[in-house]
Amino acid sequence: MRFEGWRCTTTVVRRSEDSITGIKGGVMAAARRGMDVTPLKKAVGMPREVVETEDFTGYVWTTKQVRVVLIFAYFEAGTGMKGRNIKIMQQLHVVFKILKLPFLGIAEWNMTPSEINQFGWLDLIAATVLRPQNVSWTCANGKRMIDFAIHSKGLEAMFPAARADTDVPFAPHVAIEVGVC
Repeated sequence: MRFEGWRCTTTVVRRSEDSITGIKGGVMAAARRGMDVTPLKKAVGMPREVVETEDFTGYVWTTKQVRVVLIFAYFEAGTGMKGRNIKIMQQLHVVFKILKLPFLGIAEWNMTPSEINQFGWLDLIAATVLRPQNVSWTCANGKRMIDFAIHSKGLEAMFPAARADTDVPFAPHVAIEVGVC
């Protein structure tokens, strides 16, 4: 998929078992043309079985000062830290370990930050949660904060703030925007 002025990498949207017309997943990472980005699946040393997934996509972004892994992910709703969601966490951990680069991950986690870290996953990957500052919840169903960003500890100056865009066509969730300095 290409839009004028943008490079995109996507995952597959899946049919939901919860309803006849519902869907789940479907993540897109977009970068303006001219940005030095490499899709994760083309990153040197990245095992195909780790990044050929319908649960996340992303880039390695290279600037004059730093290289950063950018991840966009979708986690299963209603399961918490079980099954498919544990597998996604394991795959992301492998990506971060192999690339050994600072990272920013934006996701529809379908879990709160405390639920994600109940087994120490954020500590394991040395990450900090970046919640949108302009809302108290990111999903209208249950009024919970389940869409947010995480980043490598120490990158607070590079990613100082996140905000929710509530004018989106994929309710009940919001879009998450992260400022980059």
